[in-house]
Amino acid sequence: MNSPYIAISEAVDSAQADPLAAAKVRALLYGYHARWGTTPLSVLTIEETFELPLVNPDTGRSSRTFTQGGRFDLTVEFDGKHWLMEHKSASEEIADPAASYWRRLAIDSQVSMYALANWQDGRKLDGTIYDVIRKPSIRPKQITKADIKTLLNDRTYCGFQVADAEISESAGIDYCETPALYGLRLYRDTLDDPHRYYQRKPVPRLDGEILEWAGELWQVANDIRQTQLSGGHYRNSGACMNFGRPCDFLGICSGYDTPDSDKWRQRESAHPEVNLQSDVLTHSRIRCYQTCKRMHHYRYELRLERADDETAEALVFGQLLHRALEAYFTWMKGRQDEYGSSSPAAIEVAGDQSQTVVV
Repeated sequence: MNSPYIAISEAVDSAQADPLAAAKVRALLYGYHARWGTTPLSVLTIEETFELPLVNPDTGRSSRTFTQGGRFDLTVEFDGKHWLMEHKSASEEIADPAASYWRRLAIDSQVSMYALANWQDGRKLDGTIYDVIRKPSIRPKQITKADIKTLLNDRTYCGFQVADAEISESAGIDYCETPALYGLRLYRDTLDDPHRYYQRKPVPRLDGEILEWAGELWQVANDIRQTQLSGGHYRNSGACMNFGRPCDFLGICSGYDTPDSDKWRQRESAHPEVNLQSDVLTHSRIRCYQTCKRMHHYRYELRLERADDETAEALVFGQLLHRALEAYFTWMKGRQDEYGSSSPAAIEVAGDQSQTVVV
């Protein structure tokens, strides 16, 4: 596969996602390639799952109840150093280095957890690079009269060539943007203002900070075990509307439903995203426990999920974006293996973006 655009499109299309979400992710990844495609880094591993003993840092004793686990998005070599690279999407400002988003990441426990796991596995890294993509704020709109004229006369939109079938579809809905035309406008926006959409920033961890996290991780494991033994799965009513939507288990907690109703089913794994067993502590599981013990009990111990699961729009977007990024870096690693790792020549130059045909 010689083109990153083909790799991205095939990954997005294979997910059979909502057309608007697909167009959004495709445009963001095309812009991502334009922003970072010539960066001379070597991709070492992609989507590597780990499971390691959970060790008491004071005694060296391993837990008999839990292990620690997760999945590294990427490990890369850049500027002579080895880095963990974690993909993130954000709705807020990322271009400003002093933005609150970056201040929160400075203390993010995921960085510490993954640094500890690599250290424990004998691969002490130089740090973590957060690879952040900002979610677009622009939405599909009515096409202006001037743009309609250009679309009909030149067969272009936002500087990109457009197929006749796409023009006909837009005309059939009173010249509102189709998902594909919206994707072209978003792609143009990423090219015009890449710093708004794409940022990478190293987040270091000193040895003392990693060891401090090892102690915290051991304590959290003990807390979870004590909660299991006591049955004290207490609710946190302040978390019922996190992220602007009701918690999946609000109906059960409020007495309007029961776990054994036909609205619920049991997942085969407590961690389907990484295919690990129930006694593994992942970063997601730890955050869930710290947010609400009752939610943790339902999700990770009873392994409940809604039978009519309607995944939140933000989660669908994140999963699709992650899928496309995995395909993109798989393409990149293939190019590097063929032409030589860390060589800029191994990475296809974005070229004249204004002439790229997307639809």
